[in-house]
Amino acid sequence: MTDVLRQVIQRRPWFGLLMGFFFLINGIMLSLLILESAGYISVLGDPASALAAPHLFKMAQAMYQLMSYGLAGMLMLWLGAMPGALLEPSRVRGEAYPLAAGILLSAIPLTILVTFTPEMFHLPARWQALEQALREQELLTSRIFEGLMIQPDLVPMLANLVTFSLIPACCEEIFFRGFLQHQMSRLVPVWAAILITSLIFSFLHFQVYGLIARAILGALLGWIAWRTGSLLPGIAAHAVFNGFSVVMAWMAARNPALEAIVAADAGQVPVWIQLVALTAAVLLCLRLHIRFLPPTADATHVE
Repeated sequence: MTDVLRQVIQRRPWFGLLMGFFFLINGIMLSLLILESAGYISVLGDPASALAAPHLFKMAQAMYQLMSYGLAGMLMLWLGAMPGALLEPSRVRGEAYPLAAGILLSAIPLTILVTFTPEMFHLPARWQALEQALREQELLTSRIFEGLMIQPDLVPMLANLVTFSLIPACCEEIFFRGFLQHQMSRLVPVWAAILITSLIFSFLHFQVYGLIARAILGALLGWIAWRTGSLLPGIAAHAVFNGFSVVMAWMAARNPALEAIVAADAGQVPVWIQLVALTAAVLLCLRLHIRFLPPTADATHVE
């Protein structure tokens, strides 16, 4: 049966896409079912419950990531829907890691610039109910994560790094840039596969204020994965990007003088910083573009 599935996925990329999202949806449902049966489901949607038991929220968040994107991605890897070479350390030079991390960190001012604020986000009058629901979801998410991030102790910060940086970086990169982008590139040009994957990546976070910013980050990660022929630099860069936010929030909790920097919006980031960061991102992208040639079709062919 497994061999039949692999052969069908190789012949029909659209079938591989359906299988991947089938595994993703079932992984999400299974994780929620386990949390519900254990009585922990309330911590995911209630700030008071999440902040009263932060260890349970982090456990639930980690389980969700591992059983959704992580499980679906690894199952599709097993079924041959993505090249195993994408996860081989020997296939990528060490220079790719700092370049990838530098590109994402340099993009931080740009992501702040294109992130919506509550005052900027408006939908047409006939969609006011949807707008209100989205605003409430953003407020709920913000309250939970701000409460978790401002803890000044070292141990909670390290737990945050694992939960919100390392695990999402591994699981999301394997599913989105490994499975989804690879399968899409068999149906459409690479640039379109990167764009479509980055949009799906952003939408599936269900946070509308950061929709454009997350799509930009997804596109950068997709380009890095394609250019280097490996998921590993993107995983490292994704983890560093998320980890930077975690560490900055932890430092702000210990040093109130940093709160204004952590909470900065587009209007508070000096123009010269935005220009320097943009220049650095362009130069790093050029360096990676010159140093790494995308693999040929034969190099990523799945047997």
